[in-house]
Amino acid sequence: MPLIMRRTGFDFFPAARCTHCGTEFDRANAGYAAWPVDVLTNPPFVDVQLLCCDDCLDAFSAEHEDEGEWIATPFAVYLANLIVTLGIDIDAVLDTEQASVAAENTRDQAPD
Repeated sequence: MPLIMRRTGFDFFPAARCTHCGTEFDRANAGYAAWPVDVLTNPPFVDVQLLCCDDCLDAFSAEHEDEGEWIATPFAVYLANLIVTLGIDIDAVLDTEQASVAAENTRDQAPD
C-alpha cells in the first residue's frame, strides 16, 4: 500500500512508499504525488503514484512516458488537497479528539 498512517503516541502521521524504489518517506517537505496529465481531459479514476525524490520522479516518468505526460505535486500539497477534497473540518476533528482524550483520562482517574 503506497500511503499508510502511522501512530506515534497520540498522533497520526502519513507515511508513503515510493512507487519507483520502494523507499518509505514521511517528511512533508519530501516526495511527490504524480498522475498522468490526460486524466484532466479523460477523467477515469487513475492511481496516484507516490515518489520519494526528484530522481525517482524523473525515472518513473521516463519509464512510463508511453502512457503520456505526467504531472506531479509535492507530497504536502497532495495531503492538504486530501483534507479539502474530503471536506475534513480540522478544528472539529481536533475538538473531538481532545474531548475523547479528556474523557479517557477522566475514566482512568476515577476510583475503582
